[in-house]
Amino acid sequence: MEIDPSGFAAFDYGAQTPAQAKVDARKDSQGRRRYSWPPAQTASPVKIYRLVSSDEHEPYAPDQADLVAATTAAESVDERPFTTAARYLQVWLNEGPGVAEAMASQPTLYARGEYVAEVGNVEIREDEGRVVGRWTVLPGTQKVQIFRIPIERAATGSGDQRYRIQPESGNLGGFVDGDAERGKGYLYQVCAEAAVGDDIRLSNPTACTVRVSAVLEPVTDMRIEMNRDSESSLFDLRWSIPPGGSVVVYRTEQPPQAGLELKPLSEDSLQISGLMPESRLSNPVEQFDGGATMLSIPWPAGWMRAYFTPVTLLEGMAHVGTTIFKSRNDKVRNPRVLERINSQILTFEWPDGADSVMVYSGPTGQDPELSLNSPAVEISQPDYRRRGGLHFTRSLPSTGCDLQLVPVSFEAGTRVAGPITTVNYPPILRLRYQVVAAKSLRGKLTGVSVTVQTSEAGVSMPPFVLVHNPDRLPLTTRDGTALNMVPNIDGAPAPVRRFTPDAGSGLDGPVPWKTDPGSWTTDVKAAGGFVRLFADLPVNVLRHVALLDPPITSLRLSGAPSRVKGFFGGR
Repeated sequence: MEIDPSGFAAFDYGAQTPAQAKVDARKDSQGRRRYSWPPAQTASPVKIYRLVSSDEHEPYAPDQADLVAATTAAESVDERPFTTAARYLQVWLNEGPGVAEAMASQPTLYARGEYVAEVGNVEIREDEGRVVGRWTVLPGTQKVQIFRIPIERAATGSGDQRYRIQPESGNLGGFVDGDAERGKGYLYQVCAEAAVGDDIRLSNPTACTVRVSAVLEPVTDMRIEMNRDSESSLFDLRWSIPPGGSVVVYRTEQPPQAGLELKPLSEDSLQISGLMPESRLSNPVEQFDGGATMLSIPWPAGWMRAYFTPVTLLEGMAHVGTTIFKSRNDKVRNPRVLERINSQILTFEWPDGADSVMVYSGPTGQDPELSLNSPAVEISQPDYRRRGGLHFTRSLPSTGCDLQLVPVSFEAGTRVAGPITTVNYPPILRLRYQVVAAKSLRGKLTGVSVTVQTSEAGVSMPPFVLVHNPDRLPLTTRDGTALNMVPNIDGAPAPVRRFTPDAGSGLDGPVPWKTDPGSWTTDVKAAGGFVRLFADLPVNVLRHVALLDPPITSLRLSGAPSRVKGFFGGR
């Protein structure tokens, strides 16, 4: 029953006890706000409820607030709009034996409640993958809390702080959400936050369902990390997660068909294009900070190069991403350094998968990794095949060294190095000699002198023999007659056929040795022929000595040889 409010007695501001009940609010089917409270349990026959409100502060008297209703029912409808963010409600109870007596009595505070106005004019929609919201708020609203709840969690996720977004912003006019996953549906809820007395209260949520459009985008930044030192190495793949769909990865020995990445195609077309189901990797994918990784992928046996193609799948469509590849360089095997007079040639088996081989030099026994900081010599496979090996333009150090051989392949303009192979170049004594003919005043050949030189300081000279062959250039120490030799100094000792020159120098350079005049005519019975100097050492030692012959003209003695043969003819 509705009561005429003009008949209530004036409030005398007597002492009041705290409210016994709470005013509840809900919206009915017409969107009106309906307030209710529990009926008073007193013995009075007549009970009149005065529902009053204030949008500024909590009322302190029933006749100093906005009257919503005066009724004997324990509920009322309020169609008045909020003027501020918070509304304070009170129910004052008048009771007595009759209506007149109840209205004439002093009221008591029976129930109270405080409520925050909902966000108004809410509009939330998707705009090219972003979710944009706008609304209006009333004065006194401190901020608007926004919740993005996955649609599959909407039944139980209302108000769950795990789904709150942009908590650091006030959001008083709206928001832009760029983190929603493409192709998924969400329930967005917005709640006004306002101060009510000493507390912070939230309004009832205003909700809107949004499905973010799906866009099929390829993966273009896949990268690979590999342990190159293991024969059965494993590698990891990493990439950025595209905005929609799922990503699968194909591993193939050959690159996929050209142009696959230009536009989306049906998922069924992948097999026709060479991406077979058995090539799809089944390793689990882990996600972290906007990226994804696939761990512990084995390298297929016998493969020197592997191609990895990411494919984004969404609703039966596929978009092929950027294919990357990885080469696994085999190590260099069977390296050898060949000594060729005054130069060296490096030979080896060309490693599978390598585009070139880098050769570094370092002291014998040095850590191979340290040698990689020195200048390198590089040879490509075509150059190696054409030249038969790596010809060093500078002689290797006579003191010996370690050569570090590193296979290299090229991946997207980047050099990828393989395992290191070490080959030792042993120390070698490099010697040169000169032969000068001695003649009489009449031009007759009376002997020769030999000067042995080395660029190395402080070395011990090996023993030598000077061999004469009347027919051809001597090939060994036994291919002719070993001549008697004496040093070309005053007071020379007895002649010897095996002599050791002094490594030191005289006033005019190294001391030469000359043929013994007393035995010259006996050893060289006929004019002409050739002489040649040999280091007289065991074969296993001789390999560490390089003796460079002078020009052939200085080794030919004057006079015609007894038989015309080539320099390297038979005996």
